[in-house]
Amino acid sequence: MPQAGGTFTGKIIHNYTSSLNITSGTTDQRDGSPAVGMFRHNSTLNQFEGYNNGAWGAIGGGAGATGGGTDEVFFLSDTNVTADFTIPSGKNAHTVSPIIDSGKTVVVSAGSLLVIL
Repeated sequence: MPQAGGTFTGKIIHNYTSSLNITSGTTDQRDGSPAVGMFRHNSTLNQFEGYNNGAWGAIGGGAGATGGGTDEVFFLSDTNVTADFTIPSGKNAHTVSPIIDSGKTVVVSAGSLLVIL
């Protein structure tokens, strides 16, 4: 019988060859009090994300684009900022001609840079 809300301690080994089902939900359904190390699929952004240093971030090729081979030479990004966004202190970001939707804010924290091309 499936269990809900269990806690495992120590090393957990999954010994199967099929896939592991990772939780998936919208940006608005993120944990209210996230902790470092949380991992999930964001169905709004259609990407896997993890929580670290006070922010959620893409995991595993979230923005890479491949062409004629396996080189990831282009960075893909959306055109519109549809949610409030904060660039954490000590991190830098870049984007091309973003459109910030009405009522949304982009905060560049102290010690960070935002480059807009």
